[in-house]
Amino acid sequence: MEDTSKAIRTGALMMIILAVSWISLAIVLNVAGHYYSHASETPAMAIIRLFQQSHLWRFVLTLHALELLLMIPAGISVYYAFRHVSNYTMVVATIFLMISMFAFILVGLLWSSLDWHTGMIAARLQQEGHLNVFAFVNALNEYFNTYIAEYLGFFCSGVWMYLVGWVMLKGTDFPRSVSVMGFLLGLLQMASVLFKAYGLAPISTHGFDTFPTMGLWFLLVGGVLLAEGKEY
Repeated sequence: MEDTSKAIRTGALMMIILAVSWISLAIVLNVAGHYYSHASETPAMAIIRLFQQSHLWRFVLTLHALELLLMIPAGISVYYAFRHVSNYTMVVATIFLMISMFAFILVGLLWSSLDWHTGMIAARLQQEGHLNVFAFVNALNEYFNTYIAEYLGFFCSGVWMYLVGWVMLKGTDFPRSVSVMGFLLGLLQMASVLFKAYGLAPISTHGFDTFPTMGLWFLLVGGVLLAEGKEY
């Protein structure tokens, strides 16, 4: 019992670290995007340009991708906390969280590797007439950034929030407002992905707004679990 409580609190601390990181990074990216954007480009385009010009930004991207591994202890912590309510549901939810983690890590590392190099030679490819190569790079970015990160990553993390929120509401004394928030955010995130796939409702570019939304819920859940450290 003591080991379980320690595991729950450790994972909860990882959730809080992730949440603070996501929210902080989103604020920095949004401020930088608006501050450094030119008249002819969007804030998202300005952020990509900054990534291509600074090794510091490349390091930040790589670090952000690797820190997502903290979702492993975070997910296990939530599983331990609510497994007695519905073990099967929590196992399924944890699997969805791990799938989303690998999707986010894959795209994050792509940004700081392939995107980094291709972004620096993109203008030259266009000028020299290598349009086939340029089109291939754009298609690859579309596949990873849209289909892997936004569709697979955000949909699976939405399923996780929905299932965990549902389990929280199923006869536990976990704060009801946090449970309802997770349940509704999960539904909203899944619906947003499906609508975007159909071309009706866009998700903000590369999830700059979705990560802090998830981060806020991670912060609330992690705070409660860290304080109580118990199985429900």
